[in-house]
Amino acid sequence: MNKPTDRREFLRHAAAAAATGSALLWAGGASAQVVMVSEKDATAAALGYIADTQKVDARKFPQHNPRQRCAGCHLYSGRAGDGAGACGIFPGKSVAAQGWCSAYVPKA
Repeated sequence: MNKPTDRREFLRHAAAAAATGSALLWAGGASAQVVMVSEKDATAAALGYIADTQKVDARKFPQHNPRQRCAGCHLYSGRAGDGAGACGIFPGKSVAAQGWCSAYVPKA
């Protein structure tokens, strides 16, 4: 058994395995699905989050204005035109761009 050849062979296999693993992780991250906040989530329910601003109960939230939506809120960090985006209140989750909650703060 020739040790330098075995060592070189091992390093080649290790490098190939590392490259394959990185490619798989990258591909998996690219296709990961966005986790949307549920209206039944405890924080969402406490803030009156509704995925469609047009469906907010005006009697329960008299401060609500139908023109207010998550996409126009200071806490929303989604891109313009996206159907959903991240919200500072719900780390790791997205909210509907057309949604609303009582923590709404208009963008400057």
